[in-house]
Amino acid sequence: MTERQQSPGRTAIVVQARMRSTRLPGKVLLDIGGRPVLDVLVERLRRIERADLVVIATTRDAADDRLAEFAAAHDLVCVRGSEDDVLSRFMLAAREARAGVIVRVTSDCPLVDPADIDRLLAELAGAPELEFIRNQAGEERTIPRGLDVEIVTRSALERADAEATEPLDREHVMPYLYREPGRFRTRVSPPPGPDLSHLRLTIDTPEDLALVDRVVTELGPDASVDEVAAFLEAHPDVARLNASVSQKALESDGDRRRRRIDGKLLLGRADASAATGAGHVARIASLLGAWVREGGRAALVSAALPTFWGERMRALGVDVEEAPASFAELASDAVARGAAAACVDGYAYTLDDVRTLSIALPVVRIDDDVGDVDVPADVVVDPNLGAVAGPGPAESPVGGRATRVLAGGAYALLRPEFDDLRPWAEGAASRVLVTFGSSDPARVTVRCVEALVRHRAPATSIAVVAGPSMHEDDVASLAQLADSGAIELHRDVTDMPTVLRTARVGVTAAGTTILELLATGCVPLSVRVADNQDVSGQALADSGLGFDHGPDDTCDFDAIARTAFELLADEARLDALSRRGMAAVDRRGVRRILDAALDAIERRSEP
Repeated sequence: MTERQQSPGRTAIVVQARMRSTRLPGKVLLDIGGRPVLDVLVERLRRIERADLVVIATTRDAADDRLAEFAAAHDLVCVRGSEDDVLSRFMLAAREARAGVIVRVTSDCPLVDPADIDRLLAELAGAPELEFIRNQAGEERTIPRGLDVEIVTRSALERADAEATEPLDREHVMPYLYREPGRFRTRVSPPPGPDLSHLRLTIDTPEDLALVDRVVTELGPDASVDEVAAFLEAHPDVARLNASVSQKALESDGDRRRRRIDGKLLLGRADASAATGAGHVARIASLLGAWVREGGRAALVSAALPTFWGERMRALGVDVEEAPASFAELASDAVARGAAAACVDGYAYTLDDVRTLSIALPVVRIDDDVGDVDVPADVVVDPNLGAVAGPGPAESPVGGRATRVLAGGAYALLRPEFDDLRPWAEGAASRVLVTFGSSDPARVTVRCVEALVRHRAPATSIAVVAGPSMHEDDVASLAQLADSGAIELHRDVTDMPTVLRTARVGVTAAGTTILELLATGCVPLSVRVADNQDVSGQALADSGLGFDHGPDDTCDFDAIARTAFELLADEARLDALSRRGMAAVDRRGVRRILDAALDAIERRSEP
């Protein structure tokens, strides 16, 4: 591998790697021939003459800290991004490497052929019209499994990242480029030589590991493809080690999720009112709405639900039902209807209530304090910043089942509209947004807005969301400010995510909206309007993703205003904070919770 001047035209070999593989966890650091799999792969990649550098593209999962340490020890660039959206992870790697050409290899293919990669790079360089080239077409191949290579130009990767929305395209990186003929200028270019497609040199199972270990032990890490093929032909006992292993189908996580849900019924239990706000219902709505989108049926059971939220749930395809008098009746009804699981969110329900429901069917409990590890539920979710799951799963008091605890911003319950939402809109960098939920029971909005108006900088604007249950006197005060031209007022908002992306700084309560702002690239300035927001407010400050201004009764609203307009005036700082926020809340939290719920459903069905 040659070293060239750093420029936008560099060629980067991007190695897709993670420790939590499905069939053989931690495989990329297991030994073959006495060395880690990843070590053998990197040595082979460094022999590619037409490449400039190797990048390890892994996830932000703590399990992948070992891969970041490996990269540092081997003087490799390492980027860490979304676990599920691997396309965005490759885009991050391309930007970090300042690459014009990106070569995709996977970390479980340590015998990838450097000579073939050089051949493909030369072919791409000689055909300026090409945007993407690969050495196989899935099942149509002449090369062994484990030698697959895909190469894409930076401009084509950027376009795919901007356009692709299907889970399969985001998870598997390249299908968007070739799935629809004519969308990009592509080519399949198999190497010359004999058909070796009957060989399997990837590592996906213990049998695969045994075969590759034997090959590297006998031939060394630098063996050519021809040498490996000759060895396996001469040693059929080795070739048979993984002969019965089938290749995993190219099924996305979304495909698997839809197959597992397949029309099942999920019940939700939550209430909302002007006094308590609608945060619990909003979180349940995100989960139930996503369940419906993935092919299931859902119903919200509620004892108190404002008209707005009833309409909202029905728009998501979720039925709305009156709550029975007790959780015992709810449990009995759930069983009678064949519900697959239930989810519960709210402080008014006791542990005995949840236990009663959990005896009948799997339960997901959304909680703002996972420190209570004795919650009688199959899955407990605390989606707040700073939440910590603890040392491991606790034993639920119900039937000795293990309670799975999901904690932190990675499990943010964002509503479905966030899925396909692009970051901030044009003009957002000059606007601050104020939103304190559907009811603002602490009546913070007007005090905050008045301070912002006093300190507003030139060429900036203030947008305010008045929730449907906000106090009428506060709505009147905001309407007067809007009539005077001091603010832009939003009433009866049905598409909140689109409103959030119109600003780059947002003032809000230290609750769920913090996560929504981060997901859209809007820097949060939080005010704690309830005691249970102390942890998330402090976590926002500690993480450096935003700014917390303490409880509403001691808050300095003029300080909030000064901070907001100082941020809008510092474009570089604002951009850095925005991108860090979007990386911290990657919009995959609901999917992760659904997968955990499905795991619980399937565990319950086991004999």
